[in-house]
Amino acid sequence: RGIDQCDRIPYQQVAIQQPIEVLTPRLNITTTGPSVVNVGDALHYTVTQTNSGDTTLDNITTTITATTGEKFSWQDGALAPGEQRNKTLTLAVPAGTRQKNLSIDYTATATATIADIGVTTYTTPVSGTSKFNSTLAISQSANYALGYGPYPLRAWEVSAMRIFWQVEDFTNDLTNVTLQATLPSQVEWTGHSAVTQGGAMSYDPSTRTVTWHTSSIPSFSHPQGASFEVRVLPNSDQVGKNINLINDLRFSARDSFTGTVLVRTVGALRTDQVIQPEQ
Repeated sequence: RGIDQCDRIPYQQVAIQQPIEVLTPRLNITTTGPSVVNVGDALHYTVTQTNSGDTTLDNITTTITATTGEKFSWQDGALAPGEQRNKTLTLAVPAGTRQKNLSIDYTATATATIADIGVTTYTTPVSGTSKFNSTLAISQSANYALGYGPYPLRAWEVSAMRIFWQVEDFTNDLTNVTLQATLPSQVEWTGHSAVTQGGAMSYDPSTRTVTWHTSSIPSFSHPQGASFEVRVLPNSDQVGKNINLINDLRFSARDSFTGTVLVRTVGALRTDQVIQPEQ
């Protein structure tokens, strides 16, 4: 129909009376947060809203959706051209959570109303991930019943006992696992040891360092570790005191999921009773 009318209705150029204003509304959001965390830690995420356009934006609504099922949504007021606004959110995974290769993925989006014309504009979604290191419980203990000699320990008399190291409650696969500790001067390495896996325990007399190493420990397996025998010869200056059987226990391993080298220290293992005087 329009083509039919072309020969009967002449084209007319209409002059524009006022300049046309072209608006370029731009709302951008970015997020920052931890890439690797520990279970039980508070996770702080910062969302930044930026008006990079040339017109005011109203009714800005931001939404963050996490794979945990949690959804955060809030509304802010006007944001002038060039203005920027930050908001920090805190999320916590309960310390008792036990899950292999635990991670939180989240996606953030925002909308705003273009003040001049009442039209809604949308941001491009942004996403991120927080991975959780393996949980760990490391301990050392002494068993006097598996040894010989006086108990409680007595000055200038030898007592033997078994020292146990244990690693448990790990949720991610671990590699390059090492436990190390030094022996005090009054403690002697006997060479009797046992391990749950990995190589045999070793002792360096020059540094008095006892070491247990294994290449890997799979997640959620039974407690792993090692045990070894020591002989203790307290002296008279230690009478009435608790003494170190083993100095600080140092643990290190690589978390296969997060890539983090996990390092822990357990305080010195001490006698549970004071040294008795010689008879």
